[in-house]
Amino acid sequence: MTLLPFGFYDLLDQLAEPGCAICALARRDADKLMDTILYEQVVDPPTQEHFRASRGLCAEHSARFSEIRNALGVCVLADQVLDEVLTILDKTPARGGQSLGRLLTGAGDSPLARKLAPERPCIVCEAQARGETHYAATLARHLNDARLDEAFRLSDGVCLPHFVTALEQTTDSAAAQRLAGIQRNIWRRLKAELDEFMRKSDAVNARGETMDIESDSWRRAMTLLGGERGVFGRNRGAGT
Repeated sequence: MTLLPFGFYDLLDQLAEPGCAICALARRDADKLMDTILYEQVVDPPTQEHFRASRGLCAEHSARFSEIRNALGVCVLADQVLDEVLTILDKTPARGGQSLGRLLTGAGDSPLARKLAPERPCIVCEAQARGETHYAATLARHLNDARLDEAFRLSDGVCLPHFVTALEQTTDSAAAQRLAGIQRNIWRRLKAELDEFMRKSDAVNARGETMDIESDSWRRAMTLLGGERGVFGRNRGAGT
């Protein structure tokens, strides 16, 4: 009996919902992590150290972090980051020496800029990237399970960034071909919907026809090409 990885059933269930299942699970897990940090880990030394090293969170996760109703937790962690930044400012010269080449190009040496740069990725981006890769690997490596195969065939597929990640996680050529074949058919269906939308939008050819399932195909297409907002895809966006 094949041992199924953690998250297999989450992926199976999410494939029944609209959109890229990996994007949805990554966003769900990121929200859970931020909630856990704020309610259980604000005084945890490793968490505080990560916030110091990463200089806080990326812009996307900072905004979502602030939406969680725990102002005191946000305050504690923001205080840690500002303490780190102020310590660096107090101890580091803003400007170093300039070579002739730098003087001519206008580029100078700034030890302060180097010190203020994040030493680690955003803690949520870091965890989210691991999760995205794990779910992509689960999809790629377990399509021989009839339940996952059927769910994937009936789904909206995955977004292009996560499809690329899934391909990178395939363990053999047969698995890669199976994954690509199913995704190809899904994208062909979507392209047919886009073509139908354009046809019906043409005043000459529409003849009063009303939009059907293709009515939001343009919106779904953009999401499935770029991924959900705030989900960066492995090796893309902030924190990677």
